[in-house]
Amino acid sequence: MPIKTMKKKLLYPLIGLFALLVIAVSILLITRKSSKESSDAIRAIPIDAAVVIRINSISEIADQLYGKNSFWNALGSFSLVSQVNDFFEYSQQNLKQSSLFEQVVLTNQVFISVHGVGKGTPATLFLTNIPERLKPADISVLAADLITDQYRVEEKEYNGARIFTATHKTDETANSFSFAIHLNVVSFSQSLHLVESAVGQLGSGVSLINDKAFVDAISTAGTKINLNVLVNHAKIPAAFSLQIHPSQRSGFEWLANTSRWTELDLSVKDDAFYLNGFAQVSDSINSFYRVFAKQKPVKIGVTRVLPAQTAAFITLGISNLTNYLSSYREFLEKKGSLNAYNVKINRFNQAVGFNIAELYSSFFGTELALTYIPFEGEKYGDCWFVVAEAQSQSLARQELTQAIEKYARKSNLSSRSFEKDFAVDREKSVKIYKFPLSGMHTNLFGGMFEIANDQYFTFIDSYVVFGSSVESLSRLILANIHNKQLAVEQSFVEFSQSLATESNFTAFISPAKAEVLYGQILQPSTAARILSRTEAVSKIQGVALQLTGGKKMIFNNIATRYTPYSVDAPQTVWESRLDTIITMKPQLVINHNTQNREIFVQDIKNNIYLINDIGRVLWRRPLPEPILGEVNQVDVFRNGRLQYIFNTRSHLYLIDRNGNNVSGFPVVLRSSATNPVAVFDYDNNRDYRFFIAGEDRSILVYNRQGNIVTGWDFDKTEKHVTQPIQHFQHGGRDYIVFADANRLYFLDRRGNERIRLSQIFAKAPHSSIALETTSNRATRFVTTDTLGVVKFISTDGMIQDKLVKSVSPNHFFDFQDVDADGSNDFILLDGNELSVYKSDGKLLFSTKFKDEPLPNVFYFHFGARDRKLGVTCPESSQIFLINGDGSLYKGFPLKGITPFSIGRFANTKSTFNLITGSRSGYVLNYAVQ
Repeated sequence: MPIKTMKKKLLYPLIGLFALLVIAVSILLITRKSSKESSDAIRAIPIDAAVVIRINSISEIADQLYGKNSFWNALGSFSLVSQVNDFFEYSQQNLKQSSLFEQVVLTNQVFISVHGVGKGTPATLFLTNIPERLKPADISVLAADLITDQYRVEEKEYNGARIFTATHKTDETANSFSFAIHLNVVSFSQSLHLVESAVGQLGSGVSLINDKAFVDAISTAGTKINLNVLVNHAKIPAAFSLQIHPSQRSGFEWLANTSRWTELDLSVKDDAFYLNGFAQVSDSINSFYRVFAKQKPVKIGVTRVLPAQTAAFITLGISNLTNYLSSYREFLEKKGSLNAYNVKINRFNQAVGFNIAELYSSFFGTELALTYIPFEGEKYGDCWFVVAEAQSQSLARQELTQAIEKYARKSNLSSRSFEKDFAVDREKSVKIYKFPLSGMHTNLFGGMFEIANDQYFTFIDSYVVFGSSVESLSRLILANIHNKQLAVEQSFVEFSQSLATESNFTAFISPAKAEVLYGQILQPSTAARILSRTEAVSKIQGVALQLTGGKKMIFNNIATRYTPYSVDAPQTVWESRLDTIITMKPQLVINHNTQNREIFVQDIKNNIYLINDIGRVLWRRPLPEPILGEVNQVDVFRNGRLQYIFNTRSHLYLIDRNGNNVSGFPVVLRSSATNPVAVFDYDNNRDYRFFIAGEDRSILVYNRQGNIVTGWDFDKTEKHVTQPIQHFQHGGRDYIVFADANRLYFLDRRGNERIRLSQIFAKAPHSSIALETTSNRATRFVTTDTLGVVKFISTDGMIQDKLVKSVSPNHFFDFQDVDADGSNDFILLDGNELSVYKSDGKLLFSTKFKDEPLPNVFYFHFGARDRKLGVTCPESSQIFLINGDGSLYKGFPLKGITPFSIGRFANTKSTFNLITGSRSGYVLNYAVQ
């Protein structure tokens, strides 16, 4: 690094500390009188410190972080991280020039303390001892090189020490800094006041070493830990209140009452940072943490009902509510606040006509949570909820509704007026209740719950959820209907590995989801700094603080974890989670009762599901095997009620709309299936025929009763048939068409050969067979062989060849009118390239994808002039909808890993709905305009 650049970097606070520490030591070693008096640097820390950091070796930290740690590198856009990295770089350069720098700075124990100066402004003080082996002459050369005429140095006497203040002569934006050496302790800060305080502290005879709570805390520090953090809860508000939004500062000041000192040890991993240690809850000190001293840790379960979009939550694990409330009242009494608490409780009890403490004790389980869920379109205040675990839902419903009835009688109101049915869909509704008054949790458990309006409540599993309105609670209900909970959200699942499964207090925030929260809680300029670094913030999976009690010391676990991926949530109408990943194209099926669309899917565990148009799973059923191909709907009883027909390798299934087997099914196949079942209704009279190719190379034909059809007389194919058998009708004739690896077969209804081909060829395995009927040309079938040659097959068996493009044997082929000009076009997908050619061989368009798509292109006919093609690239989790001219349809690509279906639900205002599956096991419903 050039000398001029290096000197500019000294203006940064952290670099200024360590680089100018050498200057300070040099000046003071050269000028001080010989003295054997010394003291420990820790005794110089002013006793009003909010945070104290002890670093045994800066060099060791640099080795862990600089250029090596993925998480640290991802945070590089934050100014503090950037400044530390500049110092690490500066240190490496100086190490090459002088080992003295390492002795003075990098391997010497350093204390960093943070103090409040003014009203809520933090300032930092750095302290260290001068190694005994150092002599003035050893570093005078290094000092002379660092001190330049760019700085003006002023000196003052203070309590027997000389304090130096350096100010840049020309750069008015550069911060000045002060330093001193007294009793062998070097102190350094941008605040002259803190340096004076450190000097005065050394001469006072009083220090943090005399603070029993501090000594008890530091005694728990890990002996082999390089960096320890000690937090003085009582001083945190004084140091950081100006970083908090003015409307939240009174609540922030309450942190001073939580504990006295907490010690935390830093552990560093490539993708996570941890701070672990103990907080003291001595009987001699009144602190809120004491409410956890008599509580057993509680398993965290509330994430099973909190939606995946939850941005933050705080959960209290209360193993014994009576003891908790008693300890809380004792804390308030010693604080002088119990009388005000009792007045509010009594006033609330009188207003509602019952005792809220007794009510809560009658149904409460072990968890109470406050959560912020930023539902789109909801006001900030309506996005806060209180969630309480109940001993059982039925008990909680009984106790809470009885309380409402008691209030209703007292007020001469109908208890029914406090109930509302939220219609999830046509078949399911959920009751939402109105509590007599809002504020029960604030009055009973304290100001932490003041932000949440808890006047309405509902029940989800064994939890009571309180919210501000019927509308806000309905959003949370729907998220659970879709099985879209935080407990199964991929990012949170990964982050949860850093958390203890049991605790008495857990506070969690997802930085990427909490953008609105920053502006509401933090001072505007602080929030703006965070929001300006969205890329870095989006890669932080979460930050959490956990407290575990049950003893005289409260264990703290602070964790933050990094992911290299920044994944934007898909913009969906809804997302419904299945047990595992979808393995088939989600199929839109008809609800014969309402004529609306529903969704049929299967997952990787072979479970099949029926999902309605709002994303609710109507039923789930396990199967022993995966379904081959798609599911068809039939009306085997000819009464307007539809069933689902499909097959696995061993069985042919016919199930009704409720997921139950139709009598006579499933049918055990005579030979294991090699292709999906094909359903033919020759005369449109619902006398169905079900065609399946067998492992023994037979073609099995079943009727709607599940019996083998008599009169089908076909021997065997030469090879296995893997694609569905097709049925065409033209000119009063039926054509049953299929292919194996050797040849094509064209049969009639009885299995006799309908067309004898003039030449035998192998059809490409992913090539479809199309029937072309036009007024100006004889009817013909169209497909491709394994060389990619287009084969036109006339009904007399004659074949014409056309080479459109050289492709691999694994290419996909279809023959459809892509540009809506009335003439079919050749659709070819080979590798990662999709090409569409006109019938005369002219290229219509070609598109290349970054990774190879599935070997299927889906053709969508939206209107007379509107045709589109669908392609899925599972490796990148992208789905594409391509216009007839080759352009990408607006809004695409979207997230998805399966082939997709497009249709329209009755309750949507969009043009159509697109259904696909995600990598994390969700069925995604996109509204595509």
